[in-house]
Amino acid sequence: MPERMSALDSSFLVIEKRNRPMHVGALIMLKPGRDGFDVRRTVELAQERIHLIPRYRQKVRFVPGHLANPVWVDDPQFDLSYHLQHVSLPRPGRMEQLWELAGRIFSRSLDRSRPLWEFYLLDGMEDGSVALLMKTHHCMVDGVSAVEMLTALVDLQPEPRRMEPEPWHPDPEPSDAELLRSGIFERAAQPLQMATAMRDWVGNLSETGRKAVGTAMGLASTGKRMPTGLASTPLTTPSTEWRRFRGLQQPLADYKALRRSFDCTVNDVVMAVVCGALRNWLLSRGEEVSPDMTIRVMAPVSMRRPEEMGSGGNLVSGMFIDIPVGLAEPAERIADIRRQTQAIKDAGEAVSVGALMPATDFIAPNLFAIAVRLGVKADMLHTVVTNVPGPQFPLYMNGAEITALYPFLTTFPNRALTHGVMSYNGEMCWGLIGERDAMYDLAAYAEFLDGALQELLLVDETTAEEA
Repeated sequence: MPERMSALDSSFLVIEKRNRPMHVGALIMLKPGRDGFDVRRTVELAQERIHLIPRYRQKVRFVPGHLANPVWVDDPQFDLSYHLQHVSLPRPGRMEQLWELAGRIFSRSLDRSRPLWEFYLLDGMEDGSVALLMKTHHCMVDGVSAVEMLTALVDLQPEPRRMEPEPWHPDPEPSDAELLRSGIFERAAQPLQMATAMRDWVGNLSETGRKAVGTAMGLASTGKRMPTGLASTPLTTPSTEWRRFRGLQQPLADYKALRRSFDCTVNDVVMAVVCGALRNWLLSRGEEVSPDMTIRVMAPVSMRRPEEMGSGGNLVSGMFIDIPVGLAEPAERIADIRRQTQAIKDAGEAVSVGALMPATDFIAPNLFAIAVRLGVKADMLHTVVTNVPGPQFPLYMNGAEITALYPFLTTFPNRALTHGVMSYNGEMCWGLIGERDAMYDLAAYAEFLDGALQELLLVDETTAEEA
């Protein structure tokens, strides 16, 4: 029978709505060589290499009555030209037009009757550059495995490696009756598996509880308390169907220098940059920013082990950080963030979601859907910041060098802004996605991120001079 989707992956289908598309992706900038960029040849390369990512020729089939999780089946009508499209920007082809088009494309949900991905080749830029916009449903990939999927299309040298297309014969698509029968049989065979899974799950739950106590003690040792409510900010807004998108590049070397100077992690520096940007953005809108004001950030954490690289799906956890936007001094902000993240690490708060998945895999998806919906609480956070490490060497696509990888994440329900960050070839590439009306000043916010980084670098220079 076809491969069945995990409870975690299927949850991304369950919670999806028109105003909450659950796909992720990236806007990739390409610098063509002297011979230009051959769109037709790029499509041919995708055709040659599609067998390296077999999931991309499969679609989702739901089990009648939702008696079991959905399954992945080969799409007998798979048409690459539907999923890989060529679009030219109208003149003059400026970056503002590209950001606008990207926001519109990212806003649209994927067609569930087909494999859940779309790629767009975008040319017509006034500087001769080309862009590849990628959309893939979150039920297929997390941030790390999405990077792995990209490797099927890229090369380490300007000259593309050649591959012979492999013949593909899709497996017969199961009928509704077959899907229903297999789901019932799997449920009937699960009592023993359920007992084993529950035994392991109880052990995991006990360990999780122990770590939660340790986390509380760790947070107490920093002298901070988790607030019972969130500060009221423009980041809280009803979700709509339309988004804005913006990309930003910063030198990775600056982040590494600040990591050494402040004895922290690159992720701590990312959080401090977001903290400074949000502070100045709130002030620019005339918002009151008290000295003790904090913004709660969720930072997804990859729990993927080396042996699980290339497996696709989602292996994620996360941690919550209250970034101190009320502090005026950049050095105090990064020190506060460092104390929090260190306490979280010491307490082991970031626990793999996978540790709690075995038992939920036995719960009928319609019941799990209720649990997922109850778990997505609007008062848990203000924004999301995810930092994914990418390759630190140049990549090429059909002879064109990749110059930037701007990640795209979906927005959290009723939250206006999400930050995606990916390091690539010495650059920190930011992908900012925001509610179209609520984040009317997304371009200005991107400038505040640059300003926040410069503030930290200035503190670093001043400290060095005084020493």
